Amino acid sequence: RPKRHKIQELITVCSKANMVIYETDDKINENKQIPLDMGSAVGLKNIERSLTTESDGVSELSLAETGVKEIYIPYTNKRLGWHTDGCYNNPTNPINGFILHCVRAAKEGGENCLLDPDIAYILLRDENPDFIDGLMLDDALTIPKNEKDGTIVRREQTGPVITIQQKNIVSGDETIHFRYT
Repeated sequence: RPKRHKIQELITVCSKANMVIYETDDKINENKQIPLDMGSAVGLKNIERSLTTESDGVSELSLAETGVKEIYIPYTNKRLGWHTDGCYNNPTNPINGFILHCVRAAKEGGENCLLDPDIAYILLRDENPDFIDGLMLDDALTIPKNEKDGTIVRREQTGPVITIQQKNIVSGDETIHFRYT
């Protein structure tokens, strides 16, 4: 449970860089309450529940040999290539923040490559503004349905890749939102 000034520091860095990496000197126990408390402290209070989250809203990435998780790569020992999360949500229910909280290192692999959506937007816009216009269309991308044993687990979702959202209703500041986390 970081002190108030540390939480403010996390928020300040995240508002400037669109992400923050934190580390502790202490060994962190495998306690799912830690990322829940961290999220709450920085304002992430509306927890998205998906097919693979536990009842508390946390999705532990570990080997699952049975159950609903076993068919998804993050819960296997297979290589997880480039991917994104949050794209299955419909445009009226966007993912606006998330926490990746590591408590034990992978035996091998485990590297992350991160993409700042603001930088991606700028690069795409500078290359060709039509790219941005196309990615903002209401039918820019359709994520296929998720079906298991003939049953639709999750319907297909169509929507824009990029939207402009108000960050602060009072000030009217706008922010770029990518449909991915």
